[in-house]
Amino acid sequence: MIRELFEEVKAALPRAAKMLGVKPDKVYILEETYREHMREVKFKDQAVECIGPSEVLEQPIIFNGLHKNSDFHAFGLTKYLCSTNPDVAYIIFVTRLGSNTYYLAFIAHEKLFRYQRHIQRMKDRNEDEVLPPVLKEGLLEAITEKSIKFLDEADAIEHYKVRIRRGILLGGEPGNGKTMACRWLQKLANDAGIDTKSITISALSQAFGNDSLIELLNSAPMVFFDDIDLSFLSRDPGAGGDAKAAGAFASALDGFGPNKHVVRIFTSNEAVDAVDKAFKRPGRIDSWYTFDPPNKALRLNLIKRWPESVLSNIDSDMLASETKNFSFADLEAVKAQLVTNFLFHKIDWDVDLAIREFIDTRPEDGIGRGRKAFGFGASMGQSVEAPVSDGMEDVPGS
Repeated sequence: MIRELFEEVKAALPRAAKMLGVKPDKVYILEETYREHMREVKFKDQAVECIGPSEVLEQPIIFNGLHKNSDFHAFGLTKYLCSTNPDVAYIIFVTRLGSNTYYLAFIAHEKLFRYQRHIQRMKDRNEDEVLPPVLKEGLLEAITEKSIKFLDEADAIEHYKVRIRRGILLGGEPGNGKTMACRWLQKLANDAGIDTKSITISALSQAFGNDSLIELLNSAPMVFFDDIDLSFLSRDPGAGGDAKAAGAFASALDGFGPNKHVVRIFTSNEAVDAVDKAFKRPGRIDSWYTFDPPNKALRLNLIKRWPESVLSNIDSDMLASETKNFSFADLEAVKAQLVTNFLFHKIDWDVDLAIREFIDTRPEDGIGRGRKAFGFGASMGQSVEAPVSDGMEDVPGS
């Protein structure tokens, strides 16, 4: 395998050198590099050119439109500009040999120091601490069991010559912890050495348009789909579905890619009562969980994570009690209102005022009214919506 990798790198080196504008003997090759531009982070570098994916092609394939915040990275050679120093360019070479994917960096000798300094700066900028999400008891453990722990047992599964796909749906209104859960799962996956990929609805639509859904759905052992909508989950146009897109998506979910085992995690903010039964089976989506508005205990747990400079000036228990039916995102907005009033309007830490001002900015039906169940839990009959209360509800899902 090492010899095969050496031959791949040897063939790629002249092209990489040309992309960098230097001679091949003036290029350093780094076995490992900081791959934050490959995943969802706040700060990333800009991809400006991609050539590949292999020397066996009669003509190299040029992928246009690989820009900052793109949802794709390609096999082959991709040229990036350092966001902290645009005068420094580097090449990421991605190749797959057998079941392994290799990432190498090509950098000109004269740029090596500035490149390494840039990488350290990027690490520092993206090193925001990721904390476990505040969720009802047992929910995070159930999702982790069916995703991270499942992939950790991949070797045992392969012993029986089985390739398994699994789909998990996290449903519910925005702001109730789905994004926090996904960020935590991504951290656990990275810590365990499991590659992840985040897919937006625009990337999904693009893959549908160019017949690359199977490749996208199998682009990593753990794939996250953000805010998937009914156009891919229903063939009924009256329910917001799209027969052609839903059919193609259902078929692609059954397709195999280079990864032996795949866990796909979908999030949905909208009701999906019209979801096709075709999606409700093993290998497509076989587990679903509803993220309801947090109860008082969960709201208090989140508030206790706020900076001490805020907590020392407010009554946390009172705030948790006065924000019934608020989502986690709503609470964060109240915190922002508190800080804004204090810093810019010289108003002392008035919790009641901050809550009233926040409610005034919300739609008429936003706060203090019952929230409808969303996601697969509501449509599959596997998760029963309970009235919003300050007691701990049972964990929904399957």
